Formats: sequence, structure tokens, C-alpha cells
Amino acid sequence: MKNGKLLIHPTSPDCKLNIKELLFLLDSMGFISRHPVQDNDLYPVGERFLQMLTFMGCSPHIHLEPKHPGDEDYVFIRLIESVSPQLLVSDNSRTPGCPKCRKPAFPDWSVFEQEDSALVCQHCGARLSPEELRWRTDAGIARHFIEINSIYPGEAQPVASMMQQLGEATGCEWRYFYLLKENTSRTKKPPEAC
Repeated sequence: MKNGKLLIHPTSPDCKLNIKELLFLLDSMGFISRHPVQDNDLYPVGERFLQMLTFMGCSPHIHLEPKHPGDEDYVFIRLIESVSPQLLVSDNSRTPGCPKCRKPAFPDWSVFEQEDSALVCQHCGARLSPEELRWRTDAGIARHFIEINSIYPGEAQPVASMMQQLGEATGCEWRYFYLLKENTSRTKKPPEAC
């Protein structure tokens, strides 16, 4: 069973989107089918889904439909929306890097759990905003996420034209990351840059 997820989100935690407009956009791109699975918020892949992602390796092993009732080890899309920016990490996520000194900015994720704490690099003392951080591909912070289930980290990535379409339609720059066995999820307003 795969426990991986590919998540795509606006780079800025302040980017606010209309979820219905985002659904319409993803449907018009052919990334999703607008008919949720079993009356919930899980969307099956659209007719152009496989053209919107680049799969690594010679023969990726993914299932686009459940094998049996209750099966969750298949590719479906879920939109995550939060009133305030949400930090998504998993046990294998590394803390983001500092754009100034290029070293890990924080020793652990606790800086994101503290209300009104400033983001200050542990190595060079630079004051940082969430958008400046070098997030790598193991964590992200945003109000909106496009979650693609059952994609193992590094197995696939969005093509540049998809990211460009999302950016042009929403006015926000987008990025992606992976979660593996999403055991840790923290929600809080990100600290303000000083």
C-alpha cells in the first residue's frame, strides 16, 4: 500500500482562492472529473490527468480506480481549504532551509507551533517570511492544497504547463511537495517576518 501524496499549493500562504473556481479550473484543464466519488470531496482523475504529471521511471505502478469497496490505495484528488495558513509535514519532512546562508533555518518544526514567533534562521540570524524559505519537496504551508493520493515521493511531478496555468488563472505562483505517511499535520498562522 502506498502512503504517499503529492500536494500542489500556492507559494504564498496569503493567497486566498475561491474553491469553486479552483474546482472549475481543474475540471476545465482535465485534471479532475467534477463528479466526486461517493458523495464526498474525493475527485477522480480527469481525462488529461496523465498529461499533467510527469511520472518517473520506466513503469510507474498506479491505480486510477479503487480495486474494491473501501480501497484507498488509488489515485484520487482532494482539495484542502483552510481559513488560515496550514502547515503540512510528515515524519520524514526536513525543516526548510534559509535562503541567505542555505543551511537548515530551524532545528525542528516547533517554531511553527508558537503563536506570533518570528522566523529567524538559527545559523545566520536572518529574519525570514514563509515565502522566502527553501521548502524543498517535503513540506508546505498554504490555505489551499491540491492533494493527489497514492503518489509516492518522487514518483511524479506536475508539468510546467500545469503550474503555469494554475498561476495565470489564480494570480499566485504554485509549487509542489510530497508527504509520506502523513502522521503530523499542524495548523497555525505562520509567524510574521520582522
